[in-house]
Amino acid sequence: AIITVSKSLKEFIIKGGVKEEHVFAIYDGVSAEGFKQIDFNKSPQKLKMICLGNYDTIKGQDFVIEAVSMLSKQDLSQISIDFFGADNSNYKSFLIAKCKANHLENIINFYDYASNIPELLTKYDIGLQPSHTEGFSRVTVEYMLAGLCVIATRETSDKEPIYNNQNGLLYYSLRPDQLAQAISFCLDNQDKIKEMGLAAQKDALENYCIENNFQKIVNVYNQLSGSQK
Repeated sequence: AIITVSKSLKEFIIKGGVKEEHVFAIYDGVSAEGFKQIDFNKSPQKLKMICLGNYDTIKGQDFVIEAVSMLSKQDLSQISIDFFGADNSNYKSFLIAKCKANHLENIINFYDYASNIPELLTKYDIGLQPSHTEGFSRVTVEYMLAGLCVIATRETSDKEPIYNNQNGLLYYSLRPDQLAQAISFCLDNQDKIKEMGLAAQKDALENYCIENNFQKIVNVYNQLSGSQK
């Protein structure tokens, strides 16, 4: 048997020739320890957005920059975006140059890898996940556990935990204009993004915590063990 960390990967494995009854999709578990509900009573002067992930072409940070460059001056005055991640290929330098070319250096900031994720996320309102490919996005679940409104791509496994306009927003990864529209929507509907953040946190606690993941894997092993007797 094969255990995959998402339904998307299960479908991929089955298309490769493995029989469906031999493949089990169990979402990768994320520990909820340390995550707290963010303070929705605050009235931020700006919507603060975070994008976690190593600096790499497949992570889609360049499309975030393109999307932000499409926003109106009014929208730009109301947002800030922080990137966090390791830079293994000097790709961060390219992104910084792209920001400067679009005059966004006062809006988008770049930081190195951070390990204190639960504490870090309390400072933000929106979690961006622009990656072009994800088998299962731990970052997305971390955003959800922190109660952030998630904006993620439709083509990856993020379409499984994120229900568009219910606990987050989805857009097509090669359409920065759609990402720009999603950001504008958040600016115009801040009560709605708070509702989506609360719904995301509830869904994450119920479906994507490591305790649930562990028990489901044990159940598969027990099922397979029993079928061998």
